[in-house]
Formats: sequence, C-alpha cells, structure tokens
Amino acid sequence: MSGDAIGIAFDTTWVVEEGYRIQISASPAREDAQNVAMRARERFPYDSVYVYFQAPWYKVRVGDFETRNDAEAKLREARQKGYREAFWVPSDVRVPRIRRENATLPSSRE
Repeated sequence: MSGDAIGIAFDTTWVVEEGYRIQISASPAREDAQNVAMRARERFPYDSVYVYFQAPWYKVRVGDFETRNDAEAKLREARQKGYREAFWVPSDVRVPRIRRENATLPSSRE
C-alpha cells in the first residue's frame, strides 16, 4: 500500500493584521469595564475579550475578526445577548497562522 497524504499543520504563532472587533461597552470607570469584560468572557467563551484605555474611556471589545461579515455576525449575536449599543470597530486583530504541508505517512505492509 502506498502512503496517505495529510495536509494541514498548525503553527502556534499569531500574526497581526487589519480586521474588526465588537465594542460592547465604554466606561470612565476601570472597575466597571473589568466587570463587563468578566461577564463577556462567560457569554463569549470562544472569543477574546479586551479592555482598552483611551482617555477618558475604558473600552471593552470582543473578538478578532478578519472580515466585516464575520464582525457583523458577532455583532448580531452580541445584540441578542443584551449588548444593544454594541458596534463593530476597525482594529488590528490577532489571527493564528496556519501552515499547509504535504506530508506522507509511511507505507504499511500486511
């Protein structure tokens, strides 16, 4: 029997590129923003949650989306989860780098 090809290897490094995040809150109080972020981590367990300070506001943002369509989908979800004033913002985002390789498994003999 000949070897079987396998094709995707995951590289654990991240790259930064232009994309979008969802802003769910802005507060002049750091503690308030941290509390919102903690709740958001529970409501969005598969997305990163960030707290930024841009004087005089602490802004809470969710996700790392490469496309506006992906951001729009998360925005709809955020609004359904009670973040009625949420909106998408352009942002530098972190995305995993995926490397494709052609590798062959060794032949097996019966």
